[in-house]
Amino acid sequence: MQPQNLKGNRMEKKIMSKRIVVILSLLVALSVSGYLSFSDDYPAKFRWIPEKEGAGISEVIPGSALVVPFEFFVEKGISQVKIEITDENLKKMGVFLSDSVVTVENGKAYAKAYFTLEKDAPPRRYSLEIIARDAATEKVIGKGSIPFAVYPYFYNTLKCSC
Repeated sequence: MQPQNLKGNRMEKKIMSKRIVVILSLLVALSVSGYLSFSDDYPAKFRWIPEKEGAGISEVIPGSALVVPFEFFVEKGISQVKIEITDENLKKMGVFLSDSVVTVENGKAYAKAYFTLEKDAPPRRYSLEIIARDAATEKVIGKGSIPFAVYPYFYNTLKCSC
């Protein structure tokens, strides 16, 4: 009677380990995708909204404009948030934010990132790092990043999102 019981326990352990692997994989995928980033260092959480649902990276084609909305979920007591891009080189390339100071509504500081890159922008992957500060105290309350890739201009004519 014991060998059958051992076999049952092994099956249960296998099923349980598969469930754990699936759950951990999902958690890792969500955190890597950048949709919602959590940091114990900062109270404000960050989320960017991709142009195509489910996309893990924004695709920027030089010569074309792209708008990527994002938001910081802010604690009570903060009425305005100052947001800024940390990388000066990205600003020079043509990346900018809709506002430098955003009013908090319903616990969210909402803004947009604009990508207006010239045709000679280097094609590769980038990360737009954004810092949120309490406008009243200048204290950093959140950080977030929007992953994006710049593709060569000729892909625009092919409608390729490789």
